[in-house]
Amino acid sequence: MSHEIGSAMKSVGEVMAVGRTFEESVQKALRMCHPSVDGFVPRLPLKKAWADTQDLEQELAVPSITRIFSLAKALHSGMSVDQIHQLTFIDKWFLHKLNRITQLEQHLANYNGGTVPKELLLKAKQDGFSDRQVGQILGSSERAARELRLTHGIKPWVKQIDTLAAEYPAMTNYLYCTYHGQENDLDFKDQGIMVLGCGPYHIGSSVEFDWCAVSSIRALRQMGKKTVVVNHNPETVSTDFDECDRLYFEELTLERILDITQQEGCFGSIVSVGGQIPNNLAVPLHLSGVKILGTSPLQIDRAEERSIFSSILDDLKVAQAPWRALSSLEDAFAFANQVGYPCLLRPSYVLSGSAMNVVYGEEEMKRFLGEATQVSQEHPVVITKFIRGAREVEVDAVAKGGKVKISTRKIAQAFEISGPFNTQFLVKGNDVMVIECNLRASRSFPFVSKTIGVDFINVATKVMVGEPLDEASLPSLESPIIPVNYVGIKAPMFSWPRLRDADPVLRCEMASTGEVACFGPNIYSAFLKAMLSTGFKLPQKGILIGIQHSFRPNFLATAHQLKEEGFKLYATEATSAWLWANDVPATPVAWPSDKGGDTSLPSIKRLGNTFEQ
Repeated sequence: MSHEIGSAMKSVGEVMAVGRTFEESVQKALRMCHPSVDGFVPRLPLKKAWADTQDLEQELAVPSITRIFSLAKALHSGMSVDQIHQLTFIDKWFLHKLNRITQLEQHLANYNGGTVPKELLLKAKQDGFSDRQVGQILGSSERAARELRLTHGIKPWVKQIDTLAAEYPAMTNYLYCTYHGQENDLDFKDQGIMVLGCGPYHIGSSVEFDWCAVSSIRALRQMGKKTVVVNHNPETVSTDFDECDRLYFEELTLERILDITQQEGCFGSIVSVGGQIPNNLAVPLHLSGVKILGTSPLQIDRAEERSIFSSILDDLKVAQAPWRALSSLEDAFAFANQVGYPCLLRPSYVLSGSAMNVVYGEEEMKRFLGEATQVSQEHPVVITKFIRGAREVEVDAVAKGGKVKISTRKIAQAFEISGPFNTQFLVKGNDVMVIECNLRASRSFPFVSKTIGVDFINVATKVMVGEPLDEASLPSLESPIIPVNYVGIKAPMFSWPRLRDADPVLRCEMASTGEVACFGPNIYSAFLKAMLSTGFKLPQKGILIGIQHSFRPNFLATAHQLKEEGFKLYATEATSAWLWANDVPATPVAWPSDKGGDTSLPSIKRLGNTFEQ
């Protein structure tokens, strides 16, 4: 897929960073985009390596999703502002500001292993350098850098965002942190409960986690408890400052959460309603002394670390696909040869199947294992046997003290869950196997809550803060609330037309940028409504068919029905031959290719509008 950007919008979300200077704000904003980004640094997100064939001047001249990091690389390599301006036409004001960040970093590096002057450390913080950045530059750690600045009494000030443009005094709960200041704009007496938001919308994390955060905030306020929200997504309801008592438009990082928690004197923090970003902070916050409400962070770690989780399932005698924790490529080959291909590579602490891949051979194993290791550097990658022909079934639930309050008992007890969780199963015939268990709210919590009419997050929040529950009114394994007059269907929304040269074939890793949900009197009505709501057009004349070999027997009856309905069928070459062999006429077409291919066949791209996808 092309990484170039142009006049057509490609982003699926955005962040908002607030500071007193451009340097402070831009470094904040870059960190907000992804946890693997440290700031304005000459490194790609997810610690990816630059391509061997990378042409830095070409990277600067052509706008792309990584050009900001190419700018850092150019400035670090000594390229002048004038040279970069000639290649990029970016206003020199911005380039000079970015160059100041680079120069300060190089100045700070001179003190690697030595004593950093307090004034220089304060200047670095004022220019948006995080503790982790400072630690890396000085050859130490984030913890050491934090202790150093606290020793010097360097702490961020809390400032109110002026919503009245200085025309009148503005007393708001709309806050940000900055190292430019001499006092806080407010006092800290509430000792409220902190709720961590979802961060930027991206593939795998969207408005569903904002719904969960807002439901949790509203439940807390209904209980009369003060709330402190931290989030940096301007598109969310959770960042409406009338939803909470204190709103910090700030980074979802260990450093900033600790700063705010210590300043506010928060009673505790809820990390399980904002998706993977806050969930990944549970253990570091716990080890830094922050009280995490709900399920213990140590249990969250046991569930997120796939090798530990699978070992626990084995101890519980809960069925799962054959698995092994990998320590080398040779281990992966040995396991695959033992159980047979295909196999599934599963990194830990990731959302939406990031870097998860089905492997069909040794070459794919080498490539995909490298990707999985890159996104899960601190945790072993697990390989499992890929079970063909199985269905995936999910259960969203709330547990209290390890007992399920709203539906999968053994796991809830083993992990002593108190709060929301999501368990995924494989079902094949009469066999049920566990895939994974997320000890947090999932993307389907809003859908399930709206379908059965019970706010799961409201219930989970009461559990996490120790409020009493009217358990008789809640659905359970013994008395589930299943709608009898309607069916709910959720369908994914894809953005392929926006992403030039993107491969629309679906894999393990989530690719949808949104979703819809529709209700109907039966499954057919609800499904059709949901598909039409995503922009899907019912085929009128022709249909393109491409089917994996293993699924063909299941599709044969449908193929005959399409033929009887009078549709003209197109199919990829192998599928076309199979359809003809089963008495279903289909015109063969070739996948578009820049490498030639069979030019005697019409290309899918050249067919244009003669069929409906």
